[in-house]
Amino acid sequence: MKRIAALLILAALVGCDKIDRYDPIQPAPFKADIRGAVTSLEDVSGPKALGVMLVEGEIEKDTRYDRAYVSATASTDVMEADGTELNWSDLKEGDRVEAQFIGPVAESYPVQATAKTIVRLKASAR
Repeated sequence: MKRIAALLILAALVGCDKIDRYDPIQPAPFKADIRGAVTSLEDVSGPKALGVMLVEGEIEKDTRYDRAYVSATASTDVMEADGTELNWSDLKEGDRVEAQFIGPVAESYPVQATAKTIVRLKASAR
């Protein structure tokens, strides 16, 4: 009986060391929920909210929506395509952007969502 108990304990301990052999968890690649032109941009005064923009584009193979009201908060990452950080105030109507949403999406049309990340692909000519 003692041998069986010892073998079970040994088997449990041997199985535990496999956790260290796995590769570290990699973050998921960026996947845009919407890509298009900023057609409306509004600053919102609030302690956490930065603003709301209307983004209009086409549904592509790697996007889900063609029109969306995208809200930005203090925790939204706003950047250029090369990774350079931007401020919300750097965005202008006419900019081509893509956004990745976080949290729930209000399924009205156009959808309404909060952005985890906004990437400016091309600045407007203004």
